[in-house]
Amino acid sequence: MSEQTYNSAFRYYYWGPLLLKFDLPKEEIDILLNDSYDIVDKKNLMHERLAGNINGEYEYTDQHREKHIDFLEKYFRDYITFKTHEWLPNIGPKFDRQQYIEYDYESSWVNFQKRNEYNPIHSHAGHLSYVIYLQIPEEIKKEKKIRNTIPPGSIQFIYTIPPTTLTDRDKDFNVPIDSMNWMPSTGEMFVFPSYLRHQVEAFNSDVTRISTSGNLFVKWKHS
Repeated sequence: MSEQTYNSAFRYYYWGPLLLKFDLPKEEIDILLNDSYDIVDKKNLMHERLAGNINGEYEYTDQHREKHIDFLEKYFRDYITFKTHEWLPNIGPKFDRQQYIEYDYESSWVNFQKRNEYNPIHSHAGHLSYVIYLQIPEEIKKEKKIRNTIPPGSIQFIYTIPPTTLTDRDKDFNVPIDSMNWMPSTGEMFVFPSYLRHQVEAFNSDVTRISTSGNLFVKWKHS
């Protein structure tokens, strides 16, 4: 891409919710995947309490959550540190990695998504939410080549303005970038504010797409 030149000096202001992506090491993914298979039981079924059209959704136990927060906390701490120091440098209190922050799980669960299952547009409870991809079969990614719509098995984050406020002229010029699509890979993690709406597309392959999600309440001590 060629370097652009501008006529005037300006500052670009970040706008909208902060969405961060991390890459987790294999040993952390393996822990989460093993614990996910460990809770596949009817007594842990959670799909009736969730938005998704996915039958295989199971809730982790408190013991699992305590184990998971030990190695996931660093990602939540980095999210808050980046947000307060880089994303909103002049708004709100500042935190650093050494400052005490406490996380309370609202809930966490695993999704075993199969062919034709999907997650409609929804948001979460809590302050922060996350999704971690434990198994993304290559068969799903190959489907992208034969479809011109949002890629099968992908996630779409949505932050829109009411369409009724857009005039015809706006739709030609002022329409905002109001969504972000991502085809995930095994080991990737997104952290985002719980109010950020998102959806997951269905796929046609006879495979299982495994992801884990959770919601947190954040408590901190001001300096």
